[in-house]
Amino acid sequence: MAYPSTAQPRQDLDQKTDLPASAATSQRSDETHPSQASRLAGGATTATPSERAGGQETQAVEELRQTGREFLSEQKAKAANQISCLSDAIRSAARQMREDGNVSTAGYAELAASRLEGAARFLGDQDLRSLMSEAERAVRRRPELFLGGMFLVGLGISRFLKASRGDEST
Repeated sequence: MAYPSTAQPRQDLDQKTDLPASAATSQRSDETHPSQASRLAGGATTATPSERAGGQETQAVEELRQTGREFLSEQKAKAANQISCLSDAIRSAARQMREDGNVSTAGYAELAASRLEGAARFLGDQDLRSLMSEAERAVRRRPELFLGGMFLVGLGISRFLKASRGDEST
């Protein structure tokens, strides 16, 4: 069974638009693929609004990432500095304990101070990516320490919230 053809020959379409065959062809290609038509015509490619928006989104995401990296780097440096200050304070307390005759306690304090100083140097020397991978390795090696630490942090936060709520009721 033969079906009637719905497609018109290319020549008929060109005649209906009252344009020469080459102009009608380029008009149809402009309607369907604007960037392809400009390339065929030898012009520069122009981005569509959605392509420009995608580029702006990518740029905004990259700027946000860079801002986040800078913030985390600043916080890392502050934490390393605070740990170093804590180490100095413990060393000073250890000297005082040694002068007071508490030699064994002073030894433990000096050991703690040197460990804190090493942690501050490690934190200050590492970049964020290596710190994250090191933390991930530590959690995988000893997940119970991570879970225990999170439990203690949770207890501390709940204790803090409970104490701050108690002040409001009085």
